[in-house]
Amino acid sequence: MGDDANLKLMADLFAEMAGEVTGCFGEEGEAAVRRAVRRFGRRRGETMARRVLDAGKPLDVAHYMEYYDMARAQGFSIRTDRGPGWVEQVFAHCPLWATWEEGNRESEGYLYCLEIDAAIVEGYNPRMRFIHHCHFRDAGYCHMRFEDPAEGDEHAR
Repeated sequence: MGDDANLKLMADLFAEMAGEVTGCFGEEGEAAVRRAVRRFGRRRGETMARRVLDAGKPLDVAHYMEYYDMARAQGFSIRTDRGPGWVEQVFAHCPLWATWEEGNRESEGYLYCLEIDAAIVEGYNPRMRFIHHCHFRDAGYCHMRFEDPAEGDEHAR
């Protein structure tokens, strides 16, 4: 099974679980799902940070991208722009969002999107900055920016 199929399965599983929790528990369920996504994201970021530090490299944006834990080559349509200490990505297609959209599960998927990237960055290096300019739900594309810590701030925790 390829990366796209695995991403679709992950997206379907998330939507089913989030839908059940929010359906049974309303706003409290939505808050619980978002907390769980944040914990999951922070753990992913912490794992990425350990890999970077084990390689003797700083916890900066360049290594965040290099050591990112999810294949983005297949199924994603991304434009990436880089500058000193920053990376900006514009996603024209995301297989997770496409799965949620096809299944009419955008509200469930959006709970994941609201939390995941900021949480991964926080787990990786809480001094880095993450900006989510816009999202598929509102704009038809997703635009994110990752920035290194301010000058003089250490990259390692």
